[in-house]
Amino acid sequence: MPSKHSNSIHKIRSIVLTHYHSDHYTGLPSGNNYKGPATIHCTPVTANLLREIHKIPERFIVAHEYEETWSWDNCEITFYDANHCPGAAIIFAKVKIGNSFTYHVHTGDMRYHPKFQSYPLIKEAVEKRSLDVLYLDTTYAKPKHTFLPQQNAIDKISSQVQELLKHNHNVVEEKKNSFFQPKKPAVKDGQQPRTLVLLSCYSIGKEKVLWHSAVKSNQLVYVNNAKHKMLKCIECGSDVEEANGIVKRSTLDPQKSDIHVIKMGLAGTLHPFFQPNFNDVALYAHRMNKGYNKVVAFLPTGWAESSKYNKQNSIATKVVNLKELVDANKIKGNTHMMHVEVRLMAYSEHSSYNELRDCVEFMKPKRVIPTVFSGEKDYEAIEKRFSDLVDSQRAKQSFINSMFGRSLLEKTSAPSTSSIKRKRVMEDSSNTSNKTRKVISNPYAKKVNTKIEAEKEVISCNKTKIGKFKEESSCEAKIKRETLTYPEDPKTYSSPSIISNDKKIEKSISTQQKKKDSDNDAARCLKKEISSHSRTTTTTTTKKSSTTSQTKVAADDHMVAQLVSMGFNSRSASESLSKTKNNIERAVAWLLMRKK
Repeated sequence: MPSKHSNSIHKIRSIVLTHYHSDHYTGLPSGNNYKGPATIHCTPVTANLLREIHKIPERFIVAHEYEETWSWDNCEITFYDANHCPGAAIIFAKVKIGNSFTYHVHTGDMRYHPKFQSYPLIKEAVEKRSLDVLYLDTTYAKPKHTFLPQQNAIDKISSQVQELLKHNHNVVEEKKNSFFQPKKPAVKDGQQPRTLVLLSCYSIGKEKVLWHSAVKSNQLVYVNNAKHKMLKCIECGSDVEEANGIVKRSTLDPQKSDIHVIKMGLAGTLHPFFQPNFNDVALYAHRMNKGYNKVVAFLPTGWAESSKYNKQNSIATKVVNLKELVDANKIKGNTHMMHVEVRLMAYSEHSSYNELRDCVEFMKPKRVIPTVFSGEKDYEAIEKRFSDLVDSQRAKQSFINSMFGRSLLEKTSAPSTSSIKRKRVMEDSSNTSNKTRKVISNPYAKKVNTKIEAEKEVISCNKTKIGKFKEESSCEAKIKRETLTYPEDPKTYSSPSIISNDKKIEKSISTQQKKKDSDNDAARCLKKEISSHSRTTTTTTTKKSSTTSQTKVAADDHMVAQLVSMGFNSRSASESLSKTKNNIERAVAWLLMRKK
């Protein structure tokens, strides 16, 4: 949502609101301050909350039932239960782009459950391997977040509440249209401690904990007016989740229940670590004026086991002397010593790390986009944690298609078409003097081929020069042989003039020989250089690499992970990035050419 004071919301045509939590409707003006024109699409429960709590005018709200498909612009959208708070929805979107469709799932906030696998449209997309993008709730996307399954945590909390209250007096009166019979008196006064149970909740959420605690303890649940109004709004969803009918188990009279709902933060804070608030909890129990001498506050949250300290200090106790907090004259009897206990319980309506992996493994999307992260590094780290579960083959094909065009995708994915194209390339190459095959039809490959052609021209030119040197050397050798061919009679050389001429000839030949040797040395050096250059060019052509520099650059880990997610070997991916100086497009081309 836009910021609270932003005018950009008035430029939006439609809004899809997954659920009614403040971090999702931030920026949405309340009451008559909302002037539209955007319509807000949501579930019936969320629509009730927008009308009754947020005071949004009715004309701007459009409610859609779960599994009802509705259209907007080029999209077909369907809501499914997100197993989060009442009315929370997973969004399945079918988006038309040209003549094709893409399929997206946005989880909003959710607690993954096996029932997701039975949602019709999601199930169909998974079976056809057509799910493109999964926008994933990554609130607890670190391996350390491995708390109990949801139902196990609910049973644990409700059982503890039942145990704490089993010795309390019967203070429950039968409520009209309730589902239970009043408790019988348990014990006489003074025989057992009188205990008050406090359950920490947000404005909406954790209704399952309230419901099961009330049912097991055979108690009502006390809530304040604001909470009671919200519970009435979610009652319409009782056909989806039994706990949505918790309003029938609630009361506005604190004297009628030993289970009270308190706001998150009253019993303690969690950041940077668990810090119980003993005094506020003791004062709350004292103000009830029911003779409580023990109070136990539950703080159910997924952050309960987020650190070693929280795990070791999940139950904190203290005896609080109320005379130090309030006027002694306001304390009746001997109840000035209050036993306070705060219990940190690992319960959440967001998915644990293992559940998130189960979700991605089931949906098998081409890409996972985290929706909760602290920064760019955290975003990249979360992507890597799920990279082994995405459909890497489809992701690779999609990436290549976006880089080089559909022709390359068809070449790599259709064997029959590929063989025909290879045959055509070979026929074309046989009809030309240049034997170089064009492997990839993209600008980068064209540059490589052009460079190879230029290098071959240089080699051809240098070979011509070597031929000339050899020809000159051959002529000089012939002259030498002819010059040094003397008559067989040595007396012929007794003449001083002949000897003098011979010496001049020998001197001339010696000079020519030195010049020839020097030229031959130069030719050998040039030939060696050309040979070395030819080997380098051949290696470049064989490996299909565009770089001649041997300088190695450290491969970027994120890019390596991205190439691995596309199906390439990690070692080859690292080598390709090192050779191409972390240019991922050139690295992909290098890897594909190498496979050929």
